[in-house]
Amino acid sequence: YYIRKWHGSRRWIVFLEGGWHCYDEKSCAGRWMRTRQLMSSAQWHDTRHVGGILSPDPEENQYWWNANHVLIPYCSSDAWSGSTNGKTEAGYAFMGSLIVQEVILELLDRGLYEAKMLLLAGSSAGGAGVLLNVDRVADLLGSLGSRVKVRGVVDSGWFLDNEPFEPRECLEPHSCAPLEVIKRGMKSVLTDCVCSRLTHKSTMQTSEGKLRFGKTLKIKTPTFVFQWLFDEAQMTVDNVAAPSSKAQWDYIHSMGSKLRSTLSNVT
Repeated sequence: YYIRKWHGSRRWIVFLEGGWHCYDEKSCAGRWMRTRQLMSSAQWHDTRHVGGILSPDPEENQYWWNANHVLIPYCSSDAWSGSTNGKTEAGYAFMGSLIVQEVILELLDRGLYEAKMLLLAGSSAGGAGVLLNVDRVADLLGSLGSRVKVRGVVDSGWFLDNEPFEPRECLEPHSCAPLEVIKRGMKSVLTDCVCSRLTHKSTMQTSEGKLRFGKTLKIKTPTFVFQWLFDEAQMTVDNVAAPSSKAQWDYIHSMGSKLRSTLSNVT
């Protein structure tokens, strides 16, 4: 991870990076060939220049510029959900949730234990990772005696399990419906997922694949969710593309309405 300490600050931001995913041996092999930096730290630079909520510039980052900033780059390809250190036959390991836990533990001696506020934030797959891990982080810190207040910020990580506009064969992550990705991943490479141990809104039986979607989770840690109604990644996996027909426009507007409705009981 990357860290920028701010002398005297007792506020922390830990940011989970995003970057899609892979779900079986073939898609993970393709990801390794095309975007190796999202699967290994071997090519990471010694320093990173990051803006937004991790910017030290008060004009860009008005409220959190002088907090302690931590960036955890994305290398687990599992939306930060994997909770086993075992490897697949091809040698892949999916330890996203364990990575979050280990970074938090390591930061304790660097000042996090005595902190007043910890903001666990993330974007896209990192945002999904916040949904899956924010309660675990809060519980972990509480169990160790830390009195830090934990809050979550989810940017573009609230995905829906829609039926695609035009179903197509699931050949790679960008063409595969979200629920199908999860089902294949849990069957093929992700043998232990933290999502199966989370609390969910409904007491009715829920398919294991749907346990990763924000709308099914019951999160006790205060969390702020920011989501575009017409998210580009959602439209990509829904196979609707740039609208040029009435049917496409109708689907997209329906998608936006559906997303809005899933946020109606988020408090």
